[in-house]
Amino acid sequence: MAVNIDTVYQRVLAIANKEQRGYITPQEFNLLANQVQMAMYEDYFYALDEMGERHGNDTEYADRLDNLNEKISIFSMQDVALANSGGAELMVNGEFDSNIDDWTVANAANGTVVWEQAGAANNYDSSISITQSANADTIGVTQEFTTVVNDRYVVEVNVSGVTDGGADAPEYNIGITATSDGNALGLERGYASAGEVITFEFLAESTTSKISLTNFSTNNAGHIVKFGRVSVKKKSTEYTLPSDLYRFGTLLVSNKEAEQVLPNELRYINAAPLTRPTTSRPIYTRKNLNAVNVYPETITSGVTCNYVRKPSTAEWDYVVVSEKALYNATGSTHFELHPSEETYLVIRILELAGVILNKQGLVQIAANEEMQIAATHKK
Repeated sequence: MAVNIDTVYQRVLAIANKEQRGYITPQEFNLLANQVQMAMYEDYFYALDEMGERHGNDTEYADRLDNLNEKISIFSMQDVALANSGGAELMVNGEFDSNIDDWTVANAANGTVVWEQAGAANNYDSSISITQSANADTIGVTQEFTTVVNDRYVVEVNVSGVTDGGADAPEYNIGITATSDGNALGLERGYASAGEVITFEFLAESTTSKISLTNFSTNNAGHIVKFGRVSVKKKSTEYTLPSDLYRFGTLLVSNKEAEQVLPNELRYINAAPLTRPTTSRPIYTRKNLNAVNVYPETITSGVTCNYVRKPSTAEWDYVVVSEKALYNATGSTHFELHPSEETYLVIRILELAGVILNKQGLVQIAANEEMQIAATHKK
């Protein structure tokens, strides 16, 4: 479903060289090719707006609106996850990919703490495995990390596995404390369930904080709780948009469509309980071309979007043999436009080439062909 770039270049050269109208170098062709590709791509959206005011027809292959949507669908991207822009991950080896040397064992006499490497037995999901088996007391691991006083942070912990040793169910305890005075800043405790994701927030009170992951069982029955991923990031409502985004479509939060509002409307929306956003009725604002802000602030994951991406940069690559540029298919990138656009690509590149070569005859030939095609399309 692509237009071969070498085919287009050879046709452009053949027409331009007729009657010695000039030679277009590969560098010039690549510049013109991408200029034309982007101009034609942008035209799709203006044409779609215009066609939206008209009715289609019942023909199978000649409905102009259907054909236009088909051309745009090549670039359609669905349910693309957006990354929170809250900053760098604060946990060291929070996914336990290498070892557990960055974690300090607390109450080691009460059981065992081992690193489970990724393998077939655990679906290639490495983890830290904590077993409580002695002294009727808990066992866990801790790690300190840098925080900024009065900034809010989001903690996300994945329970990747649980082994019930009997008597009562295994329990976990996940806590955050300020290292300056040991004050508890956040705490989640419950019966462990494999696949569970625990998320909570805390407000930093010192320049360093400590997280503890604890097997809170105390019956010496050999209960095992495995943690597969631990994440701590500065809280943010900002999400980074895809780098190849061209036209933004729909933003979703856990598959619920979010409504776009203007930044200056947020104050009024948040002021009224009936209009204030919720996780079941999220809203968002465009921060700039590269990011959105999603509300309510309790949303920390599950943000996706639909959009149409930019076409890849077309390039006619070559190798020099006997002082001649020969086509290199391996290093070349074809046009991503619909195959039906091949002729139009040749004509529009020729039109720009005539300007570069200062050949008004070439410009006129290309312009006439373009007018004929446009007239045919409007019939």
